[in-house]
Amino acid sequence: FTISSFILRFFYCIIPLERMVFVMKRFVLLALVLSLLLCATSCALKTRQEEMIDFLGKPESEQFWTHGEFQDHADFGIYYYPSLNIKKSKDFSQVSPADIETLGLFVDNYEQWIAAVESNDPEDELVVNYAFDRGLIDTQDHFYIYTKYEDHPLHHYDVWFFDSQTKTLYYFHANL
Repeated sequence: FTISSFILRFFYCIIPLERMVFVMKRFVLLALVLSLLLCATSCALKTRQEEMIDFLGKPESEQFWTHGEFQDHADFGIYYYPSLNIKKSKDFSQVSPADIETLGLFVDNYEQWIAAVESNDPEDELVVNYAFDRGLIDTQDHFYIYTKYEDHPLHHYDVWFFDSQTKTLYYFHANL
């Protein structure tokens, strides 16, 4: 005598077996449909990085590295667009002298995180391949910054920086 057999006997007394089987089949079908729907929508969702690349078009070349999962996660990408006219993008802004300082704060934060990872794992793919020269930033360039938390912008951000001289788009993502 188990609890499950007790529950079945109890419901059998209240609900006829045929009705209980019908209800269980409907419940299983509903659970299956919801599972498939959830799977389909999660597979179709794109990251902001993927959406931006789709928006800008396929780059001539791209390099992308990642470190971590969920929390303490970072990405770095380099995309070469020889014929991109970034000025036509409504999302990107031209860099002003004040923006150079703002971009520098994000790069500083990102590089501090890279240094911390490097001290624990100098062979990490993101550490080994990170290559950004802040000297590239000038007022001819364009950028886009997304921050998840306004009150703590350096905790979760995406920074897109387009160097107009080299036609290179740099992507920094940090969820720290």
